[in-house]
Amino acid sequence: MKFTKLLCLAGLAILFSCGKGDDVPGPEGPQGPQGPNGLKSLLDIQPVVAGTQCSSGGLAVRSGIDKNGNGKLDTDEIDNTQYVCNGSNTSLDKQVIIRITAGSVYKDGASAEAILATLPGFSKQDYPGVDSIVMYAQPAGGRISGGNTDSKIAVELFNITDNVVVANSIVKGSQKMADALFIRSNNIYNSLPNKTIDLGVRVTSEIPGDFGFSGQVLMILYRK
Repeated sequence: MKFTKLLCLAGLAILFSCGKGDDVPGPEGPQGPQGPNGLKSLLDIQPVVAGTQCSSGGLAVRSGIDKNGNGKLDTDEIDNTQYVCNGSNTSLDKQVIIRITAGSVYKDGASAEAILATLPGFSKQDYPGVDSIVMYAQPAGGRISGGNTDSKIAVELFNITDNVVVANSIVKGSQKMADALFIRSNNIYNSLPNKTIDLGVRVTSEIPGDFGFSGQVLMILYRK
């Protein structure tokens, strides 16, 4: 009797083992074709003269999706326009935009690096409710000779007070100045110290002989 039971158990084991074999996946098939590239979100920032929108002037911040893929925010692609007026940025604003003036740097025969502009006396604690801060910059570059080159330009915020780069603020580009787009950094809120510091913009040209440039540099502070 015991021998018969053992045979039955062995048969069941073989049966279930064969059943499992049917579930083993076959070899992986060839990779399918790559899908189309996703559409990019673009930002266009223009100065606004004193008038109806801003009594003391300011900035018009336009955003939208680059539907035709030409790398520029065309009029029919603008989904949102926000005006940031001089003298605003109150404690009720959901977005606070701080504009930093930048410029260019060049050093022949070696990679160039310089602190271009300063924002003295900045403290994130002066903006209650803000929990996210990003930088937008327009890295671009080229050769003094005017020759075509894929420049590698890095723009980042620099903590002048402590003589350190602001972590996560770096953005890189390889465009000519005429084609430079705004590029967004990561959230740098936690990278900024809880104290008042002098901020600068550091531009670095990674290819010897190139000059590095950044157009407008903005910090955008977001409240909950």
